[in-house]
Amino acid sequence: MNKEKFNPWNWFSDEDTKDKWFKQAKEQSKDTMEYMQKELDNLREAVSGAGSYLPSIWSSSSGSNSPLRPKADIVENDKSYKVILEIPGVAEEDISVESNDNSLKITGEKKQESEEEGEDYHSCERSYGKFQRIISLPEDVDHNKIEAEYKNGLVKITLPRNESSAKNTKKIKLKKSA
Repeated sequence: MNKEKFNPWNWFSDEDTKDKWFKQAKEQSKDTMEYMQKELDNLREAVSGAGSYLPSIWSSSSGSNSPLRPKADIVENDKSYKVILEIPGVAEEDISVESNDNSLKITGEKKQESEEEGEDYHSCERSYGKFQRIISLPEDVDHNKIEAEYKNGLVKITLPRNESSAKNTKKIKLKKSA
């Protein structure tokens, strides 16, 4: 008996395994950046005496809170799945959505605006750069009918289910035991 079929669907399994090298490099740089952030916080606290009132620019938790890792909502109904990603400040032409047999890949880049001559930044808290999300797909997705739209900083991807898989679902009535 295959016990894996009883586990809940892991939408992010491909995302965790496909970029092992990137993940290791990210963890190493995260450790370095956390150390530097702590040192900067200590210095700011020592200089100001009042403590740090500015937010930390590096998340101390896992990479899932990274500003360049779009947050995703995944919704399911009888006819389709919907993946909604929050990607504000990214131009539509800088976003790519691709699917293969078992995953959906969303990539893009948030480009930095050019600095105007004569302007000096006092603070820059926004993040820029490339991002990628890989979402594992269930077997019943109809890849030929996937649609995506971008509006107001949200990418909405509709993943219709194969009609044959919906027809194979059968409701089983419970009988009262004697």
